[in-house]
Amino acid sequence: MLTSGLNDFVWAGFVLTSFPRAMLIMAAAFGLWRARLISNALFAAGVAAVVLVLLGGTTWLSGGFWAPDGVYSRFVSPAIGLVWGDGRERGALDPKSCYDVLDGEADAGPRSS
Repeated sequence: MLTSGLNDFVWAGFVLTSFPRAMLIMAAAFGLWRARLISNALFAAGVAAVVLVLLGGTTWLSGGFWAPDGVYSRFVSPAIGLVWGDGRERGALDPKSCYDVLDGEADAGPRSS
């Protein structure tokens, strides 16, 4: 009984970590996009990753794919965060993907709203 309760508590905690993980992805996506260090396409991928990781916070079924210990919480949601981090590190600061190179604006300054 105690072991089952502790197991449920740990999985609930894991599900709740979806929110800070999504906010870290969001901070990187918005910050790099506003600084013109990533393209609109990579920004859109970041927003999609935020939404998909946030969906991990809704995994409250008692069993199956959408359970806290199911496939989505265990594998899919963490993999999205890892893919976003790896893709951002490999391509975000590549000069070919920066706005100033693509737009031909060497000192464009901050983007106007």
